[in-house]
Amino acid sequence: MTAAPRFKHCYLHIGLDKTGTTSVQEAFAAKADALERQRNLHFPCTFTGRKKFNGNHSPYLRPLFCEFPRARRRLSGMGLHTEADIERYNRATLADLQQGFAATHADSVLFSAEVITHFQPEDLTGLAQWATQLAEQVTVIACVRHPEHALSSEIQQRLRIGAKLQNLYRNPPHHQLRDKFTALKAIFGAGAVRAYSFHRALEHPAGLATALLAELGIDSGLLFDVATHANSSMSAQAAQQLDSYNRENPAFIEGVANPQRSAQRVRALAALPGEPFRAPPDAIQRVAELSSADIKWMEEHFNIDLRYR
Repeated sequence: MTAAPRFKHCYLHIGLDKTGTTSVQEAFAAKADALERQRNLHFPCTFTGRKKFNGNHSPYLRPLFCEFPRARRRLSGMGLHTEADIERYNRATLADLQQGFAATHADSVLFSAEVITHFQPEDLTGLAQWATQLAEQVTVIACVRHPEHALSSEIQQRLRIGAKLQNLYRNPPHHQLRDKFTALKAIFGAGAVRAYSFHRALEHPAGLATALLAELGIDSGLLFDVATHANSSMSAQAAQQLDSYNRENPAFIEGVANPQRSAQRVRALAALPGEPFRAPPDAIQRVAELSSADIKWMEEHFNIDLRYR
């Protein structure tokens, strides 16, 4: 992108699922000007065609770096159906970023994108090369939550995008933490990758956004308002109804987004009232077994406490 690195430091916040990423991103977007002026930190916020930016850079980094075929097919959900569509979109994204880089006097830049946790090695390599050209030093920072604690929310999220309960109970969703972080270390360098505990972040008196910056050694003072933010919980009845809808109307048919599937119908089903949805004990036990080795590895390699409380 540039002949010489534009910034001294590039921070890549990869929000693992159910770690308050949306709350953190919204806080950064709301205080982007103050971060720039008071903390010498540029948080890109201006993008063509987006009236209000919510702090999530995933819609911009995915098209730029996703070369893995299955992940690339998902771009159709963004209206990017052809290579020409993707190329035009990426040109606009890079132009917007460059304009922001040229205007800022900050010496560091921060991106936040949970999609990075789903990147394959070839995607991560492209991102690492770009970030290295952008800044003299690159740090990848991730907040990690115990899979048992996140399971009920993980299942609800996947129901909204087309998954089926039977499959989610048989193979409960969880990150392959050791594989993901081994790949990150191999591509970005072991010293460039950092992880911290979601439970520790929750205990920070000034909130999750302040906790993240503190992990990076950035004192945000009283910059952020401490807000309580939680993803909307689904009822058990809603989960059953959405499961039936997903069986009748799969999200993708032969790799193409199903035009018969209604986002409005999904929202309506997800909002059905009733007793809160909870993952069944068998699924919780299963995810505990599947993730135990990964949790132990993470705690040893990053010196963090991920115990499920």
